[in-house]
Amino acid sequence: MQRRMRPPGWKHRSFRIIQQKAREQKMNSKRLLCFLLGAALLLQTPATAYAEETLTYEQYKGGSGYSSTTQEQDYAIVEISTEEDLRRLAENCVLDSWSRGIKVVLRNDIVLSMESEFSIPTFAGIFDGNNFTISNVKLTGNGSAAGFFRYVQEGAKVRNLTVSGEISPSGSQNQVGGIVGVNYGSIENCKFSGNVIGDNEVGGIAGVNEETGEIRRCESDANVIGNHSAGGIVGNNHGILNNCSNSGSINTYSTEVTYDLDDITMDNLEQINSTSNVTAHTDTGGIAGISDGKIYYCSNSGAIGYQHVGYNTGGIVGRLHQGYLQNCTNTGYVQGRKDVGGIVGQMEPFLEIQYLSDKLKELDTETDKFLDMLDATQKDVSSYSRQASALTKSISTNLKDANSAGNSLTGTTNDLWYIYNQELNGVSNDLKVLNNDLNKQAEDDKNNGNRHDITLSGNDLSGGDITLSVPDDTESYKAALKKFGENATKHLDNMVSASTDRSGGIKNNLDTLKQSLDKAFDQLGQLGDVLQAGSDNTSAHMDELMDQARVLRRLVSEIRDDLFRYEGISVEDTSDESASKGEVNPGDPDAEAGEAEPERTEEALYDTSSFQKGKVTLCVNRGTVEADTNVGGIVGQVATEYDFDPEDDITLTGTESFDVEQTIKAVVRDSRNFGDITGKKDNVGGIVGKAEYGAIISCESYAPIESTGGSDVGGIAGSASYAIRSCYSMGRITGKNNIGGIAGEGCDIFYSYAYNDLDMSGENQGSIAGKVSDDGSLYGNYYVEGGVGGVDGIGYQGGATPLSYQELCAKDGVPEAFSQFTITFLADGEEVASYKCNYGDYLSADQIPEVPEKEGYYGVWPDYDFSYITGNRVLEAEYQEWTASIASAEKNDANKPLVMAEGNFYPNAALHLQIEGDTYKVSMTNSMKEDAPDYTGEATLRVYCEDADNTVVWVEQDGEYREVESTVIGSYRQFTMEVPGSFRIAEAEGSHTRMIVMCIIGVAVGILLIVLLVKKVAKRRKKRRQEKAEHAGQADDTEGQL
Repeated sequence: MQRRMRPPGWKHRSFRIIQQKAREQKMNSKRLLCFLLGAALLLQTPATAYAEETLTYEQYKGGSGYSSTTQEQDYAIVEISTEEDLRRLAENCVLDSWSRGIKVVLRNDIVLSMESEFSIPTFAGIFDGNNFTISNVKLTGNGSAAGFFRYVQEGAKVRNLTVSGEISPSGSQNQVGGIVGVNYGSIENCKFSGNVIGDNEVGGIAGVNEETGEIRRCESDANVIGNHSAGGIVGNNHGILNNCSNSGSINTYSTEVTYDLDDITMDNLEQINSTSNVTAHTDTGGIAGISDGKIYYCSNSGAIGYQHVGYNTGGIVGRLHQGYLQNCTNTGYVQGRKDVGGIVGQMEPFLEIQYLSDKLKELDTETDKFLDMLDATQKDVSSYSRQASALTKSISTNLKDANSAGNSLTGTTNDLWYIYNQELNGVSNDLKVLNNDLNKQAEDDKNNGNRHDITLSGNDLSGGDITLSVPDDTESYKAALKKFGENATKHLDNMVSASTDRSGGIKNNLDTLKQSLDKAFDQLGQLGDVLQAGSDNTSAHMDELMDQARVLRRLVSEIRDDLFRYEGISVEDTSDESASKGEVNPGDPDAEAGEAEPERTEEALYDTSSFQKGKVTLCVNRGTVEADTNVGGIVGQVATEYDFDPEDDITLTGTESFDVEQTIKAVVRDSRNFGDITGKKDNVGGIVGKAEYGAIISCESYAPIESTGGSDVGGIAGSASYAIRSCYSMGRITGKNNIGGIAGEGCDIFYSYAYNDLDMSGENQGSIAGKVSDDGSLYGNYYVEGGVGGVDGIGYQGGATPLSYQELCAKDGVPEAFSQFTITFLADGEEVASYKCNYGDYLSADQIPEVPEKEGYYGVWPDYDFSYITGNRVLEAEYQEWTASIASAEKNDANKPLVMAEGNFYPNAALHLQIEGDTYKVSMTNSMKEDAPDYTGEATLRVYCEDADNTVVWVEQDGEYREVESTVIGSYRQFTMEVPGSFRIAEAEGSHTRMIVMCIIGVAVGILLIVLLVKKVAKRRKKRRQEKAEHAGQADDTEGQL
């Protein structure tokens, strides 16, 4: 089915995406011709002519200017056994031709020294590593095209080689690979491990794989880091990748978004909306960062991307630029911000522009035909009258004048094409000069510190505030811009001058064309009157002439309409295809078999008979995919990456004309998703997150699809603007608005089946689609009854029809997965148990596994009804921290609990206490179940005591109370006992004797103190009496003397 695309809200099947109508009928011819030539320049790149003996630099690098018929057995052998041999080879390979006809054979493992860096500049022969390893390779110097080999030329072969080390150049850091920087030849059965770090086009095996390049049966477990176009095998692929695998991590770190004046140049200013110029990871893939070539039978198991960071991130390819992808499998964890998929991050459709007709050429052909008919007529009617003959000659002359004027117009157009081409090339060169001037001045300012920072608020592309570093002195920048302006003005003046010089001739020729044809048509009427009187033999000629005249009038009318009313380009999406019949085998067989290190002894080939650009087929995703928006199990988004040079993205067919049709082809088919897909915002789908173009054919998804805060969530597509055909969906779907078993928001949905569990928090949900375009189509879609209706809660007979589960499974073509379910138990991402079940089966309590222990945590399985299984379900153990202690409800006067228990307790655990006299009876519940029996086993308890230091604990054991060991913790005694059980507390033995002894000691001390005090008082009195007596004796002696 073919159908013309339309934007949201349009009611028509076809539309014009470029409408630039000039409604003034008196437009002058110069303005018209400039417009047509300008439009054509956007759609066609002029070919560059080269002399046969001259090679371009690209041809030199790739070795395409050299061809050899030498067979491998006739190659000269060079054996490499030591590091010295290897470095000698690198010195010889400085010249591109040295290695032609040479076969290099590695004889043993080589560990490179750290004395100097190593790289083979260019290689054109055969390098056989013999399955040996060259290790400790290190490249950190400035430059690009960096790798063990810098360039592998067309026709060269590198095979059976393992390399390990670090490839992380400084400087420009473009085209960086573990084995080769840029590959034009063949890389087979090679491996790389270590680190590969660069800026643009960075890969574990090759930085760039050119159109002639082939990389087969290669493996990488390298850590790859690159800002743009980073892949586990190749950064940028134009050629063939076959049977390759990656297990390394790709861009698994965050990058800060900041801008400097050095980042803003004339080269990228016009591409400000392109993600390739954003200081963030773009085009990141497990196999290739970006690819317009062919990739088949490849697999990725490594982690790809970083949470909420990066654009165009995929488990296999970050951005599929009109390329082809077949039988690939991803099992790795894929993360990013926007356009993130388990297989492809962003898929760009194949665009083809076709000129529908060339009316000037058609006019020329029809005029020639008319002239031939006139010549024949002239011969027949010459005998009837001189007047008829004269009229015929005059008509012939006028038509020849018209034909000459048309040829002159064609010549003038070719002249202007040539002049415009030359002048536009001049403008392009001026842009390069301006860019160099600005970069040089920015570097000088940076080195001299002559600048300051300003901050602009962020946007959705950058994800945060943007910091610009601007110069203090802008005069040098103004001078460079002024110089560019003056030079560009000269080129534009030359173009205007050329148009002006020829405008008179163009106008005259157009006038001549019109006047000559008008005269011819008038004279044709006169000729008819003359011939009417002739014989019946001329009637046949007259009918033919009149019919041909009508053809000429129609063509002239159409040409005039095209000249004065340009309607632009119409778009038609031709993606829809028939569904697959019979069994298909998606995915990489080695990856699907679960082999950690596949032998890959036999190479799997892609299906050349069905090859086309803009196609993803027979792929499988089993990895978890998480991002912000446009998230899909197979493809994140099907859309066009808009660039400044659209002709690089468009295939042109036909001859130039005023009427142009653009066809679009993007197909995702025969692919499966089994991995959980989670988005933060809008457009989350099991197969495709958002499909602005293209068709989704015969795809299946069997995993939970969720948007945590956005809308447009679907089992097959989050949102799709074209066809979904013969697809199948099972699993839980969660989102805000517009959620559906097949599409959250769809257009044309045919022959698709859904059996999903929908969880919506907003509006518009349906077992087939949450929302469908008013002019969209529904036919032959079915879903299991009992849940939400087909579209926006309503079923439609014939379009979205409910069936019982048994009826749906009995339909032809329904996959076996719909009738056999899998219940999987996971703990911290690891599978604990898995059961295959049919519809309505149950799992007994004995089959449900125990949650694995985790220190400091308890785990439980999510709530699920195991008594009646109705679909696939993955149950991830939920871990929470243990509660460290519980307490009785009974408390003392100080509001302290009388008894506490310590250990690992569930949130609803409880300690029950009964006090009977001096006996404490204790029981506990410690389970997630509300009706669970009391806990039985050993427990550590604490009991409150008035005098904890002088208290002992007696526990009932075998009907008797026995003292147990206990320790003092504050006001509590801590001990261990079996619960449920009873205990008592009592004063420690000997506590009264000690008190009596202490009292006696206290009394004795008191008596002693009293005795000492009495003695001291008596002593003082005696001393005073003695002093008084002595004083009286002295007084008597004095009186006696007197």
